[in-house]
Amino acid sequence: MPNHHSFSLDARWGEMDAMGHINNVEYLRYFEAARIAWFDYLGLEIGKSDHISVLLKTTSTYLLSVVYPCPLKVVTRLTYVGNSSFVLSQKLLNRDDETLYNDAEFTLVWVERHSNKPRKVPAIIRQLLEQDVS
Repeated sequence: MPNHHSFSLDARWGEMDAMGHINNVEYLRYFEAARIAWFDYLGLEIGKSDHISVLLKTTSTYLLSVVYPCPLKVVTRLTYVGNSSFVLSQKLLNRDDETLYNDAEFTLVWVERHSNKPRKVPAIIRQLLEQDVS
């Protein structure tokens, strides 16, 4: 299994703001959609599990503005797996010419859904995540 995942989407007119570019908050929504697609790609049904991932830390570097129309892709790469957390690198790029608009990193923690307390990554999930690192 490759150690990266690509998620395609298109900037929408309604995501533009008064500054004439896609609003910065939309980038975070793009990254979120790509993370969900990544979990699906790995075969993890996060919404149906007793354990879920929650964001602990987000770092986002806005390099260039996206202007409608624009074909986009988010490339997601697993960079670290700990006992109860992992780190994803996500890049927002132009799908046609690979222009890099945003470079972000997300630290997520596995928690028990009902108690919201950190838990060790379950063995089956750890195997999938570590497989994706290699």
